[in-house]
Amino acid sequence: MPRSPTLLKLTPQERKPVDTCARYLLNNAKYLKYDGLLKSWIAHRHGGD
Repeated sequence: MPRSPTLLKLTPQERKPVDTCARYLLNNAKYLKYDGLLKSWIAHRHGGD
């Protein structure tokens, strides 16, 4: 994710919110656990536990 703004050639002002978001996600990854949430959502949508 942090490389995308560079590849898109965003200006520093356009890049700032992307960098802020990326830093937040990287710093809090151990709390976010999106993989478990996604597995749970998929199981629920398909009638599983």
